[in-house]
Amino acid sequence: QDIITETHQNYLSQHKNLTVAIYIYYPPYQFVNDQGNVDGILIDYLKVLEEKLDYTFKKKFYNNWKSLINDAKSGNIDVILEIQNTVERRNYLTFTKPIFVGDHVIVSEKENTITSIKELIGKKVAVGDGYSIQEYLKNNHSKIIIVPYSNEEECLKALDKGDVDAFIGLRSIANYTIKKQSLNSLEIQTPIHYKNELGIAINKQKPELAKIIKQANADVSLEEKNEIL
Repeated sequence: QDIITETHQNYLSQHKNLTVAIYIYYPPYQFVNDQGNVDGILIDYLKVLEEKLDYTFKKKFYNNWKSLINDAKSGNIDVILEIQNTVERRNYLTFTKPIFVGDHVIVSEKENTITSIKELIGKKVAVGDGYSIQEYLKNNHSKIIIVPYSNEEECLKALDKGDVDAFIGLRSIANYTIKKQSLNSLEIQTPIHYKNELGIAINKQKPELAKIIKQANADVSLEEKNEIL
C-alpha cells in the first residue's frame, strides 16, 4: 500500500528543491567517517524516509548548530534531520514524534563523583551552544554557570583541561567522544531528569510538507529502526 497520497505526490513533484539540514557533529547520529563522508544512524534513517516518499532532499551540511538554528528561524531550510522539541523552537518549527530517545548525563573528572544536578549550583558547566539543554538549564537550574561551546567535543576537551567543572549532554555522544578522543580522565556520572527526544522538524510555514513527513515517519517500523541501529 502506497503511504503517500496523490496530493502528497503532487506537492513533492512541484517542490523539487526541498532542503534538509544536517548537523555533522552529532555522533553516532551524524558524523564525518574516516573516509570523509557524512555517516550515522539518522543519515540511514533519512534514506529510509526518502525511499518511502520516492523523493531525494537537497542536503545542507552544518558544522555549527547556531547557524543551523538561525537558518531555521529565517526559513532558509525546510527540514531539520534531528532536533529536540522545545517551547521556543515551536514558534518556527513543527515536530514529528521522537525517533530516538536518550539520556542527558553529567560528565566530570573521574575523581569528582557527582550524584545530583544540585551539586552543580555555582559551578561552570559546559553545554553545546544553542542546544536544547542550554534552554532547559537556563529555565530550570539558573544557578548553574552555563559555559557554551560549539559542540560536544569542544565541551569535553574543555572539561579535560579543567576549564569547566562538568559537562551535560547526551550519553551516547559523550560515550562515543570520550572513547574516540581518549579523554581517559573523564567519566559519565548520573543522568538528569531531562530526556533527549530527537525528532524531525519542519519549517512551520510548510504545513503540507509537515503532514507528508509525519506520515512517512509514522510508517517506519520497529524492525526498520532496529536494522538501522
